[in-house]
Amino acid sequence: MGDELIEKAQELKTMIQNSAEYQKYDSCRHILKEDEELYRKVNEFRKKNFEFQAGGFAENGQADRLAEAYADVLGQKAVMEYMNAELILCRKLQEIYGLLVGDLEFDLDFLQ
Repeated sequence: MGDELIEKAQELKTMIQNSAEYQKYDSCRHILKEDEELYRKVNEFRKKNFEFQAGGFAENGQADRLAEAYADVLGQKAVMEYMNAELILCRKLQEIYGLLVGDLEFDLDFLQ
């Protein structure tokens, strides 16, 4: 049974890679990477945004200040298309993950 699960996981990975969402994301990523400096700035923004969201450092207006600081980068068409494609892909992956593990029961009471 374990090998069958791995095989199915490999099939799912291939299906994701062939999906319209992933293909669009990958295409946008390749276009963006052609401009190394722009790609660096986008990743700098993404890192700061991730740290802001994951770290719970939400101050009043902090997200707005971050967006303002990178407005010249975020306003570029290639960046907007890349970040939108990434968001769409991430939402699809979250949906898939929810379907895969949503009904599995894990004892997480120790976290409370």
